[in-house]
Amino acid sequence: MPPFEEMIAEQEMGKLPVEEKEGFTFGEWSAVENEVPLSHSELEVKSKMGTVSAITDFGGPKAKRKTSEDTFFVVAQDKHLSVGVIDGVGGILFGERATAIGAAVAQKRFRDGDDDIVRVMDHAHMRMTQYAHGGSACAVMARIGSEDDPRKVVIGSSGDCKAMTIRGGVKLEEGTTKFQNLAQRKIDEGQGKPEDYYNDPFVGTLTSALGASGEHLEEPLDIEFKSEQGDFIVMASDGLWDNVSEYEVTQLAKECKAAAELQQKLYDLAHQRNNADEPFTIQHSADKAVQKQLKKADNITIAVIELS
Repeated sequence: MPPFEEMIAEQEMGKLPVEEKEGFTFGEWSAVENEVPLSHSELEVKSKMGTVSAITDFGGPKAKRKTSEDTFFVVAQDKHLSVGVIDGVGGILFGERATAIGAAVAQKRFRDGDDDIVRVMDHAHMRMTQYAHGGSACAVMARIGSEDDPRKVVIGSSGDCKAMTIRGGVKLEEGTTKFQNLAQRKIDEGQGKPEDYYNDPFVGTLTSALGASGEHLEEPLDIEFKSEQGDFIVMASDGLWDNVSEYEVTQLAKECKAAAELQQKLYDLAHQRNNADEPFTIQHSADKAVQKQLKKADNITIAVIELS
């Protein structure tokens, strides 16, 4: 067996079986099959810690390829819920390979009880550098619950995948990660306005990615907060965040009572804009709107968690 396939098989050993117990579903899932991310996959899991509704798609008619470098994974256990979105970088084969490695490694670490999300991401980074042949990946991962605190939420992110937490229809700052790319860095340094992000030419220039190397790259980010019942955590690749604003996400969340409903509305909006022939309007805030014209479609992956 070639080294890559051998490593994936090793990580998959002991994968949690799917089972129903006391009205909840426990087990392990990912949108990867035969070491390749699926071009389309959907999942809904009602776990003890919360309900997850996830979707991944190659992007629609305007996508250059009908394959995907994105995936999601879910590991649902009695006292933990782990969810991840991974977006491969490097094109066919290498980006796909990095994504498959990231999902397999993270699932195993979480399955085995690793609560240190930065350590999990570092381990995925190490494996990608060994086996992805130059492929890398952006990622966002959440670990919900601990042995002694079911309300503990830890989120790690790298690159332009991002998590946003919504509480009572309002963005929760301490539950929201930041992009790691040059467009965001320019805004942070006062060289641009937040609404300039969507059209910035450096939006795709990453300052962090798992499996990548370089002195200019930053370490993954991590945040921690206490959840409340009914919180939504929206985790997504840049296929959502490049074309849909935080403001629009919060407005849609106000209309929704369940994770699946919000996930579907976000996906429909992202897919529509991803394949628009004409310029579209992004409502950045209540009083600021931005026009954008997309040149090509991107993969879209979204996981929405409604916390119990």
